[in-house]
Amino acid sequence: MSGNDRSDNSASALAQLVRVRARMIWSLSASLFLLFLGSVYLMTVGTDLAETPIGTGSAINVGIVYTSALTIISACVTAFYAIWANRTLDPLIASANDERAADASVAAASEAEE
Repeated sequence: MSGNDRSDNSASALAQLVRVRARMIWSLSASLFLLFLGSVYLMTVGTDLAETPIGTGSAINVGIVYTSALTIISACVTAFYAIWANRTLDPLIASANDERAADASVAAASEAEE
């Protein structure tokens, strides 16, 4: 295997890492953005709905429940991403680093021969 082949593998490992990470980040970001947009809509346009009590005689309204749920969902998404990154991205990063180290050792050996 030549040095260029290793460089291509290293670049493909890095490209895969970037692609997988970007797909997850954009998906989670879009989901949370839509949830926050729903909150803004609820508080500005849907004030009648936001003020609706969740039960008869209840002091808790839909707006409070929605924003509380949004806070909990945001924390869960953050925890999910941290766990996912540790299980998925860390092995990809290690693989890309191993390939870069192998590329560096091949390059150093080539220079030493010259």
